[in-house]
Amino acid sequence: MLIDFGAPYGLWAWVNNAVWQQIHGTTARWMLKADLDRNGQDDLVIDFGSPYGIWMRLNNAPTWAPLHGTSAKSAVAADLAGSGFADSLVIDFGNPYGIWIWSQAAGWKPLHGVSARGMAVAGTHAHRPDALSTALGTTPRHRGRRHQKAAKTGEGTP
Repeated sequence: MLIDFGAPYGLWAWVNNAVWQQIHGTTARWMLKADLDRNGQDDLVIDFGSPYGIWMRLNNAPTWAPLHGTSAKSAVAADLAGSGFADSLVIDFGNPYGIWIWSQAAGWKPLHGVSARGMAVAGTHAHRPDALSTALGTTPRHRGRRHQKAAKTGEGTP
């Protein structure tokens, strides 16, 4: 478990259900876990904000490696190739850069030129690629049957 206690405490891990260990002295803008090197051990990806950018810590090693010098709006880890590992990062750098995918195998690839309102990953089947969903721009509000009935009778919440 990794917790960001904010400034001036930084990031701490609860190790072996027994002791707190400081991981980094800087607070994070966002953080996630992935398995970027496909070895079964969790890797950390942390955006330390401007001017530091995004960094990786693989296999609980004591060293950090830079991933990108620009801070991002949000990110998710996904198994986009169906490898069984969350080894790809989908990173939304915001406008005007948009959404990019990074993996050790392929490096950086653009996904979409527009920043998303939100992103989610769903593992629909074992050993098949994850499904990535993004909300781009504004979408008309969907009204299901319950909402249509409520609108006609004046009951419930629209």
